[in-house]
Parts: sequence; C-alpha cells; structure tokens
Amino acid sequence: MKREIFLLISIFLATLILISPIVSNSFAVINNFNNPVLAPTQYRALTPYVAVLNEMWSFTSPTALFQALIAGQVQLAGLDEQAQILQAQRDPNIYLYDQPVYGFGPIIQFNFAKYPMNNTYFRWAIFSIINFQLVQQQVFANGLLGQAIPYFLNPSLYPGFFNPNATILYQTHESFNLTRAMIYLQKAGLVYNTKLNTWTYPNGTPIVISWIIPANAPEALSLAQIVTQAAKQINLTIQYQVVPFSPTLIQDLVTGNYELITFGWSVNAIAPGFLYFIDGPLAPVTSVNSFVNYTINQLLTKAYIEATTLNESQYYTQQAVYYLQAAVPEIIAGWGNTVQGAYLPGYANYIPTVGGGVSLMNVHTANSTHGTFNWGITVLTAAPSTYDVYSAQTLYEFDGLGEVYDTPLSSPPYNALQLLPWVVQNWTIQTGLNETIPGTNIRLVNGQVITLYLVHNDTFHNGLPLTAQAINFTMWYFDMGGYSSNPFNASKDTVYIGNYYGKPVILNYTAEAMAPSFEWFDALPGLVYSYIPPDNPYEIQIYFNTSSLWSIYELSGIYIVPPSIFENIPPQWLGLGTYSVSSNGQVIGSGPYYMYNWNKSTGATFYRYNGYFRVDPLANFIANITAGTTYTYTFNITQVLAEPTYINGKPTVPNPIVSIPNATGVAEIWIYGQSPRPIMSIPISHVSGNTYKVTINTVSLTPGQTYVLFINATYIEPLMLNYSANSVGGGIKYVDVPHFYTAYYTFNVLPTTTVSTTTTTSTTTTTTTTSTTTTTTSIVTTVTPVSSVSAPPAPPSVSVITISTSPVVYGSLGVGIILVIAAIVVAVLLGRRS
Repeated sequence: MKREIFLLISIFLATLILISPIVSNSFAVINNFNNPVLAPTQYRALTPYVAVLNEMWSFTSPTALFQALIAGQVQLAGLDEQAQILQAQRDPNIYLYDQPVYGFGPIIQFNFAKYPMNNTYFRWAIFSIINFQLVQQQVFANGLLGQAIPYFLNPSLYPGFFNPNATILYQTHESFNLTRAMIYLQKAGLVYNTKLNTWTYPNGTPIVISWIIPANAPEALSLAQIVTQAAKQINLTIQYQVVPFSPTLIQDLVTGNYELITFGWSVNAIAPGFLYFIDGPLAPVTSVNSFVNYTINQLLTKAYIEATTLNESQYYTQQAVYYLQAAVPEIIAGWGNTVQGAYLPGYANYIPTVGGGVSLMNVHTANSTHGTFNWGITVLTAAPSTYDVYSAQTLYEFDGLGEVYDTPLSSPPYNALQLLPWVVQNWTIQTGLNETIPGTNIRLVNGQVITLYLVHNDTFHNGLPLTAQAINFTMWYFDMGGYSSNPFNASKDTVYIGNYYGKPVILNYTAEAMAPSFEWFDALPGLVYSYIPPDNPYEIQIYFNTSSLWSIYELSGIYIVPPSIFENIPPQWLGLGTYSVSSNGQVIGSGPYYMYNWNKSTGATFYRYNGYFRVDPLANFIANITAGTTYTYTFNITQVLAEPTYINGKPTVPNPIVSIPNATGVAEIWIYGQSPRPIMSIPISHVSGNTYKVTINTVSLTPGQTYVLFINATYIEPLMLNYSANSVGGGIKYVDVPHFYTAYYTFNVLPTTTVSTTTTTSTTTTTTTTSTTTTTTSIVTTVTPVSSVSAPPAPPSVSVITISTSPVVYGSLGVGIILVIAAIVVAVLLGRRS
C-alpha cells in the first residue's frame, strides 16, 4: 500500500512525458491492467502505478467527503453513514467495500486514575445501561457499519482465541438491565439522593460524569446519545463534549484529562499481540491508562511472548479474554466494518483485502501509469498532526508513513497471517535454543535466532543503501526490546547499539524510557542481541530469549529508518516533542513514495520514487525502438534531501532536492519478465549539470521483446555526523559516503519494416513480427499451524524453518500489499479505517 508524487520542478519532467506502457498486445503488458477491481489473488507484487498520491483531509464533515467521492474529486473515501452506504450501493460509478475489519470501536475508556472510573462495579453499571440492540441499529446501521459485539475479540475473526465464557460474564454483569445498573452504582460507593433525585458521591456532591468524544464521528455520537439517554432514566448525569480528534482528543488522552473518552483501535490478525499491547503489560503506554492487572499480564505474556505453538497461544489467550471482560476499564461497543467507496470512472485495479479495506497497491488511472490519485483519508478534525515515526499515534499518520517507510516482510491481500518477502528476500528461524550466544555471555533459555537476508538493490530516498545495519539500528534505536536501561548491565543508563558511518552510537535508554515510542517501544519482546556478519552487510541474525511463534510476525512489520538521519537525534527528544523530524524534512524512507508536500489544512502529497526496488519497469515506458537502430535517452539525476520537501508551501531546508553533477555508472539491460541478469551494460554519459544520457544500440537485441533499462549510478556526497548526540566526545564531522541513484524503465524493440512489390500492383505491404513474454509466478511456502485448541503442549525441541523464494521476477504474481503485521495498534477515528 503506498502511492504518490507531485511535480512542480523540472527534475521530474522526463518522468511525466513518458509514453504509456499499454500500447501493444505483442509486447509485455501489465496483467489485468484494465480490470476496475482485482481479485485479491490477482494482485501484483510491484508498486506503485500512479505517479502522484494525494492524501486529502480538507473536508469539513463526512458528508462533504462523500460528496467529493461521488463527484470524482477523490477516488477513495471511508463512508460513515447509512444513507451514504445505500446511495453508494446504487451508484454505478462507485465500488463499495463493506467487510469486517481488524479493528474495534467505538470504545468507552474509563480513566483508571480517577474514582469512580477505576471501580469495576461502576464500569459494570455503565455497561448495564447500554442497550446493544439500539447500538446495532443506530451505531452500526443494522450491520452496515459493523456488529455490536461487546467482547475484546470478535468471535468470527478470532475463533480459536475467543473464550465463550466471556459471553456468560457479559450476560451476568454487563447486559442491558437498568435495575442492575442502580445496584452496581451503589456497590461502587455512590449514593442515590431521593430528595434531589440524583446520584452523589459519599460526601453528598452530585455526580456529573464528563465524556469526551471525537468530532465528525457519527458512530461515537450515536453511542453517546444512547448512553446519556439511558443514564437519565436512572437519574445519572453524563455529559459528553465533542472535540477534534487531532490534536485535542489525543492530547486529553495522553495527559489523562478525562473521565470517559471514546475512540477506536485499528489492530491486526494476531489476537494475543494487540491485546498484550493495548490491555496487557504495555497498557499504561499504549492505552495511556493506569490500569494494571497481574493475572491478565501473566496470561497475555504466556500467549504472546512465551507460546511456541498456535495451540498454546490460543489456550492462554482464551483465559485472558475472560479476565479482560471482567476487569479492563473499557466498554467495547462493537467491531467495525471497513466501509469504503472507490470511484471507478477513469481508474482501475482496486484490490479488496481481507480485514484491511481497499488496497491501492496496484491502482492507476485508465491506460496510464503516470496519473494522480486522490485519497480522502479523513476530515480536517482528524488530520495528521505529525509524521514523526517515533511519536505517531493515529491511523491517518501511519497512512502517510506507510507510503514512505518499508517493512522487512509483507502479507498478501487475502491472508494477513501469511508472510512473504519484501525488503527481506528469505529468512530462517531456529527455535528451542538453550545456549550462550557465540561471542557473548548472553544465555538463551528456549530462545530463537531469526536470520534475515535482504535484497541488494533497495535504497533510501536520499541515495544511501538499505542494508542490514538499517534494520539493526531501527530495532535498538526505538528500544523494541522494551528495556529501560542497558540490557546487558542494568546499572548503566546507556547502551552501545553499533557503529554507523564511523560514528559509535550510544543511547540513553533510561532517558528514552521516560518518553518511549507509542508504537515501537517493546515491539519485539524478548529481543536480546543482533549480529551482522562482517562479510555480508545484507544479513542480520536477531536473537530472542523466547521461541514465540509471533516473533517473526512482529519483526516483519517494523518500519525501517535510515541511521544517517536518526543517529544525530536523541530519541527522547522525539518522545518529548522537543524535536520533530517531520518539521525538519527528515522523514526519509525507502518506500515507493517520498513525501513532497505537507499542507496541514488540506493534505499531503507523495511522489513516486522511480528508484524503488519493487517498481514495475513498465510503469516507466520510454520508447518503441526499431531493431538495428540506436536510441539516446536523456535523464536527470537528483538527490532528495528533505521529506516533506515542503510544509504549507515552504521548503523544509534551503535546497530540499539537489542536482547531482558528479555521478558515474552504467545502464543495464535485460529482458522484461526474466531475472535481472544484464545482457548489456552501457556507460552513462554526463551532458551538463544534472543531465545525463545513455545510448542504446539495439543491434544485438531481439525484435519483438520488451527490455528493462536500469540506471545504476553512484556519486559521493558528504554525510554529517554529530558526535554531540548519541555518541562520545563532541563536535561535527563530515565523511564522504557513496550514494546511489537507480531508476527502472522499459522499451520495446520493434522489428524492421519489410517492403515487397509485384509487377501487377503498387501496394506496399508492411509486415510486423511479434513475440510474447511469459509471466512467471514466484511461489512462497509458508508453515500453516494446526487450528485446534488444547492445553499447552510440552516445549518443542530445536527446529529450523527455512523460507526462501526465487529471485524477484518482474511482472510476476507474488508478494502483496504491505499489511503491517507488527503490532500496529493505533488510535483511529471511528469509521475511518483503511
């Protein structure tokens, strides 16, 4: 899922005038290119197919966003209201996606630091005034927007993890019963004053419960109306206040400035994982609540961190679900559907996913791969307030970050629990280790080592290569092991996490723990060590003091950041908000798009990164060249120094995109659809400034074939190292570092024209020979666990699982939409999931 780019400057003019690749049935074509909607199994493992992606949020209301959708001003939008959905169903121009999603809400969260919100009987009393039949009808539009399911797991989405006994507890203590509600208010210590006909605290002060709900969230408003009206029937006063989701509601949540508060959660397919993060040991950080329950924490730790089999994980999750229903200070109104409308005229290749909405991975404008796509992601009151990957919290912030940053692995649109290669091309898992890690004094007890083997052709947008060091840096910089001090010496605050570009990087974990990353702190439980072989910068061995079956899933979805940016920024600065990478143009990733412009009132614009290692070369078709002739292709080489390049129209740095006049390199050519083994290598020539050219001689190329033209250039640029931050000593040092510029294009080699003449006619007959290319499918094997439920089995013996794939084949069917498998549990405005 990613997509976009704007182009106001001449550096991308060459890209804009490229010819559409869909020109001939005789040469390579993009499969199913004109299908408006692709089946999930038809997706292509290549992206993106549009040049510019606009994420838009200038809309004053959900109605305004819907009107923009049906007018074709945006091509994708979430639908919040029953009337909108019914209208979209009848509109032939709209493809309607309405399916259950891995996400729940609206929820009512009780501030566990305040009385009576921290009293179980009080929560049960509020639960008992909620008529879930009305919730189903009014909040979820009789099933169009979801299901009124009051449990911590949706039984249909997580059948092996749900505990049916939770339904008994709900019926006994939490189902709609106003008489029971009054009894539980008294058990919570409240007093009913018959003279005043109201409830009071024990000291006689009348109770007025305040409740914060997000603006432009119809489901939240409907829930608030149902609850407050029912409360009036027992003379309990609850007053709700509507505030902007971002930043007001988020700030109230983080600061604890609330009694009741409503939002929702976008989660994933790993039930014990998101429960561990939201309501388990990390609840004080992620849910920003003071709730701690030892029994729940212990059960979720066993289910998520210690379980080595699916059966074991399901067993402990089931036990936890019962206690969650009884004790957690939250009321779940239901599990939502993702309801989205996709505009069809002029666009193609939308992909419906299982549990994740409509994927834009292959979407494009009709008959072109150079168009613009407008995604109405939300209304203005929920617009992203930051693009700092360290401190981002909302779904809409991660929507943009997901375009910029890559993940080690991915999942196909049809199965969020199937892992496929992405930045990592293959991997091995060795479990059940009871030994000392070689070269260390770290002892593994039933541990595991996951070895990742990265592709060799991925680069960050600033031209630096993405190697195993980037994954190593990311894990330890964000403290994904969840440490609050040196993991090897608890008496020390600081920890050495490696040498990057000659600078030893030392972090203060104690300071970082005071302002940990909302998303990434403790994202890899059990992480204890990592190692990169000195002879292979594209391999990393990652050690865990657990053999949890979920470790590879959590590792698969981390956002890989460039050490060159973050090694100069103490992480606690980001957590405390004293420094912002997004405000300083440092949102540099390696994904298919880079962030060009961020207008805080209207939206963000992303440009396609033509050097992306998974771009389809057919997306950048340059020419039809007659066999036996030469063709000169001219292009520009530039370096992206800042993302976002502009904020509200102003550059984030003086020269956000710079010309590169000193590059050297070659253009490699191979047949499209085959493994990228060059059959021709041509030196590139410098013309002037940032302009270069390559001359293609087609004499040795086969007519009727489509070829890839791969620009592979290097240049030297200085990199600043600040030794006063995250290191020893002080001062600034500059080192010259090789940077890379890559770009993928295609061209067709046309047969020569023959002319035949007879004595009886003067007709000229032209014959064109054709050839076809064969698209191959890369098959990835996965391990499918048994789905039965039983008591925890004995610990497994040491085992090795090797997962490998054939080399990337351009145009093949293989790796799919990047669904973030790691614990992406981000607060989301209700009804706005994608």
